[in-house]
Amino acid sequence: MGDKEGSFKFQTSFAHGRVAYELSIMYQFLVSNKHVISEWLTCQPKEWAETFLQDMREVLEQGFDFEQAEKIRSLVSEYNYRHRLKITDKVSLNELVDLEKRFIPNLLPPPMPCDYVDSNLWTTGDEEADQESWLGHGFFWKSGEGEMDKDLAFSDYDALEDKWCKLKQAKVLVADYELIRNDFPDLKSATKEEINLWLLEHTSYISEGQIKRISPGGDLQDCIDLSEGLDHYIDFNQNNIALRMKGGGRAATFFTGPYSFSRGWFQAPMIEVKGGGTSILQPKFERKACGFLSLVDSLKEFAYQKLIQSIADKQRIDSDEKWGTVGYYAILDTGLKFKDDKQNPATGYKGDRCSLCVRQRQSRVVSSPDEVVYYSVVRHHQQATKRGSALRKALNSVHLSSEQLPMSLTGKSLLELDKELEGNWNIQADASFSHLVDFSHWFVLPSSPLPEVWKISEEAVRNAFKLGGEFLGLFDFPAITKLVFNTEDVEKAKKLLEDEKEDLIQRFGNVGEFGRKKPALSWSWFLEVDDSQVMSWAYEKGFTFQGKAEEEEVMNLIKSWLP
Repeated sequence: MGDKEGSFKFQTSFAHGRVAYELSIMYQFLVSNKHVISEWLTCQPKEWAETFLQDMREVLEQGFDFEQAEKIRSLVSEYNYRHRLKITDKVSLNELVDLEKRFIPNLLPPPMPCDYVDSNLWTTGDEEADQESWLGHGFFWKSGEGEMDKDLAFSDYDALEDKWCKLKQAKVLVADYELIRNDFPDLKSATKEEINLWLLEHTSYISEGQIKRISPGGDLQDCIDLSEGLDHYIDFNQNNIALRMKGGGRAATFFTGPYSFSRGWFQAPMIEVKGGGTSILQPKFERKACGFLSLVDSLKEFAYQKLIQSIADKQRIDSDEKWGTVGYYAILDTGLKFKDDKQNPATGYKGDRCSLCVRQRQSRVVSSPDEVVYYSVVRHHQQATKRGSALRKALNSVHLSSEQLPMSLTGKSLLELDKELEGNWNIQADASFSHLVDFSHWFVLPSSPLPEVWKISEEAVRNAFKLGGEFLGLFDFPAITKLVFNTEDVEKAKKLLEDEKEDLIQRFGNVGEFGRKKPALSWSWFLEVDDSQVMSWAYEKGFTFQGKAEEEEVMNLIKSWLP
């Protein structure tokens, strides 16, 4: 039990294993909500309700017993699927938006074991029946055992994970103290120094799986500079547990205090960290899924989150459809880096510093019952909703994009762009599609009214189109053909491209194959050619940072760039 009746403290390791610990939270949920569930049963079909109630009484009278695992899971799943997590509108997700108001901060937290629903209910193989049976969203716990694979939905699941170890050399680089104080009431009067210590206490951890990968025999053992020895960087005696969401990759959510079940919902102070490493539950990875987060990428993501949130704040005045971003709290330097002669396989940078990006805890969107991979990508049918339209309209109006083909350059009007989704937007969001997550794949075009520091150059735009070629509509849209080659004559343009091919391959061949739709390590050619001042700053800062805390300086600089 925690500090007060009805609250529970998290363990720092699993005495009886992960699955048993997750099951105990499901059991606690049934105990805490037995009266609410019993009242709900009075409105259900009599025979079914009597059977459910009898099963629940048997489980509760016996006390927590792993032998009752299947019955506990079944009770929680049925209640969640039939009532607690059921929604009627599987496209707009407005019921989930309303649910956000129950939590602080006001966005859906990651699903917990008490949010379990048996996903086999909509994975029968009958497409029509599965669509009808589907829960309709991603805000549910998917249990799993055995080997995990984050690149295959049927092998990916939610899990609590122990044996996270403290990073001894971690330091706070940048922090949004205002946002932190707003989201964590206990820190409202804390000084910046106290908040920095709090951040290090709760977020500076590396996963068991990542430690295995950088230890002798691991696939990254020769890449990371561990000249001082592992013990210099990692405290193996200071441990923690965290939550891995399905599709969460190298991110995990840590708990900063006890939990309870308030008004039928799991409540706990949480904070998410990206870059702490891959899961021990997944034994095999593509090398580029290295688990670490480049400090260069952290700085860019942090800046872009603040930019896009500022655009969302301005858009709220003109639209009834509200959207925002998952707020970024801080960037931590882990003290770990790639050797000077070794590339980070995720970025291609040699000597890359490894960072942690600390942000608001959140859920992830699932747009379809047949998701192949849980990558939090919003599918076209939801991008076409009123909320999706408001979001794209706001971003198109300032020529800020995550498209592979930025359609605002085709000469089409904002009205036409709103009706069409041809550019292949990479929009990643939380379960309610009300908050964007992940800001690594955004860029600002030179025609934007935003401050100059954000804009890539016209030359960079031309190079991106040339590298993507026909896959990026280079010869399909006269406006693009003319933009790139200063002519609308397609045959002449093709000849000009052929003349430049070898030079382009020599300059950009290390990041991808000429003529392909996308480069090797990122979503879009526009990201690979990004020569904006913000990107240049992130790159320089990512390599020149020497460990001195610069949290105020960096935050103030980013604020000065906002519109």
